[in-house]
Amino acid sequence: MIFLKFSKEKFYLQHTYKLEYTMLILDAAISDLRTILELQYLAYQDEAKLLNDYEIPELVETKEEIEEEFFNGTILKAVDDLGQIIGSIRAIEEDDTIKVSKLIVHPSYRQHGIGTQLLEELESRFKNKRFEIFASDIIKSNIQFYKNRGYTEFKQEKLRPNVMGIYFQK
Repeated sequence: MIFLKFSKEKFYLQHTYKLEYTMLILDAAISDLRTILELQYLAYQDEAKLLNDYEIPELVETKEEIEEEFFNGTILKAVDDLGQIIGSIRAIEEDDTIKVSKLIVHPSYRQHGIGTQLLEELESRFKNKRFEIFASDIIKSNIQFYKNRGYTEFKQEKLRPNVMGIYFQK
C-alpha cells in the first residue's frame, strides 16, 4: 500500500487555493472493474477526439475483457481520500516481461504524480523484470512521460496514416 499526498491548485480571481488529497494505491478487487472501465472510457476521450475515432480499443473494451486481465494479471487502483478510484494500471507477466496494458488517470487528477506512483508501485512488485509499454504518438505528453521514467523506445509500428505506435522498455 502506498500513501501519496498531492495537491491541486484552484485559481479564483486573484486568490490561489491549494487543495490537498491523500491517495492510496491498492490491488483492485473484482468489484472495482466496472469503475475502472468507466474511468478508462473517460481517460481515452482526448485520444479518441484527436483520432476522430470513438471505436478505439480502449473505448470498446468489455467487462469480460477486463475480467480476463484481472484473473490473469495485476490490476492496481489509486483511490483518493473519499475512496474514489482516480487511476489504475494493468499488466500481465509473460516470461520475464511485464507488459503494461493500461495506465490511466482521471483527467481532473493528471499532472499530480498519480501515474508515476502507479507505475513505480507496479515496478516495485516485479523487481528484476523487463517492462514493456505501448503508446501511440498521438498524445506527445504520454511519450515524454515514459521517457522521463527511464523507458526507452525499442520498436515502432504504423497504426494509421499519421499515427505511430511506440513500444517502450525498461
